[in-house]
Amino acid sequence: MKHANRVISAIKPAATAMATLTAALTALTCTPVQAQSVPAMAASQVPPCSWTPNCVSSNGKPGESKYIAPLKPAAGENEPLKRLKGVVSAMPGAKLVVEQPFILKYEFTTPKMKFVDDVQFSLVPATGIIEMRSASRLGISDFGVNRQRMDAVRAAYEKR
Repeated sequence: MKHANRVISAIKPAATAMATLTAALTALTCTPVQAQSVPAMAASQVPPCSWTPNCVSSNGKPGESKYIAPLKPAAGENEPLKRLKGVVSAMPGAKLVVEQPFILKYEFTTPKMKFVDDVQFSLVPATGIIEMRSASRLGISDFGVNRQRMDAVRAAYEKR
């Protein structure tokens, strides 16, 4: 019986601490969020690359091996994503999987091994640029395929 009393005595402070933590988390998560003055989509929606070298992304630091510069549509271009969609959709192995007002996502499947790479483009209205990313789903090395693909996209897109 003494052992049971000691266990109960040890549990009571833990239960009190848990109740306090639960109350604090509830207060934090249930508090209404006030509107922000930052315009929607002011920052890149394209994720940076992970530690693997089989990716290139414009969401990184210039000079890094995985960095690729974003696309810069011509001044006054009304529908840059529409034109980009035409360029990318015509590339071998491309399959459009997500189309939203400011985002295009593709899957590219390699012809022989059937590896899938994920490609994403995001128009950032605040700056007018198109962020981009291409990454292999599997493995570590891609033998430069993702960079070559994005360079080909850039070359075709810039042939105004």
